[in-house]
Amino acid sequence: MKRKLFLAAMGVSALCAAPMSFAQSLIKGKTDAGKAWAVQVTAPKGWTSQPGFAHDISVSGAIVLGDVSDGEPDQVLRLIVLPREQPTLDAALADYRKDHLANAPKDKSAPYHVDNKTMSCKAIKFETEAGIEVSAFCDPGAASSVYLQWAMIDGPDAGRQNRDLQAFEKVVASSVYKP
Repeated sequence: MKRKLFLAAMGVSALCAAPMSFAQSLIKGKTDAGKAWAVQVTAPKGWTSQPGFAHDISVSGAIVLGDVSDGEPDQVLRLIVLPREQPTLDAALADYRKDHLANAPKDKSAPYHVDNKTMSCKAIKFETEAGIEVSAFCDPGAASSVYLQWAMIDGPDAGRQNRDLQAFEKVVASSVYKP
């Protein structure tokens, strides 16, 4: 019995430690003022940029896991290119947190760490009744006149959350804004 438990534990740790492979994606668009932008990201294997799906769900870009033909992919990382209305990322994140909790006062929030070498990013994670929601705001610089917001909602399954949070972190960390 101990051997079976050990082997099962080894299988779980091997599964958790398995490396992801990645592919480059380029998401393009225009600001409300008509200024062109592009965001290059590195997406995990199986995740693809889906401009048509992004348009269908009214966001600037979407990195999707699974088939979108039925409108129900396994997971979606949403990119929203926002006009720079707040002077800092902290202020933008505070407004987002306040709005979220006004609509869902039972949710619990906590800072969430994301790292991006090309621009400053701040993130927040909400524990919801249905699972989690995580959102990262990135600042490509004042000259861009925008903030980037990456967002993801996930259900209660811890294994799936782990997989999806790893993908979210990778996409946010690899985001490069191109004016």
